[in-house]
Amino acid sequence: MNYITLNGTFKKWVYTISIPDEAFGIEHGSFDYWDETTEGDEEYTAGSLTFEDGELFTYDGINILPDFIIKEIAKHRKINL
Repeated sequence: MNYITLNGTFKKWVYTISIPDEAFGIEHGSFDYWDETTEGDEEYTAGSLTFEDGELFTYDGINILPDFIIKEIAKHRKINL
């Protein structure tokens, strides 16, 4: 499977998001973000993303998915959380 990899920064965070480039069936991606100052030594979060027919419908690894991650995914996929 191929993935679209999104890298960026938001305030103190650096992030990487991997979303499947296929938009059918159930596919899995991932996200992680960390504090830029300590390069993740003090704050680091990672989790999984689950897509169905190209639409993000659930995630795991964190209670609330941050808005900056949701907004970045929304540029490429529909969100249904």
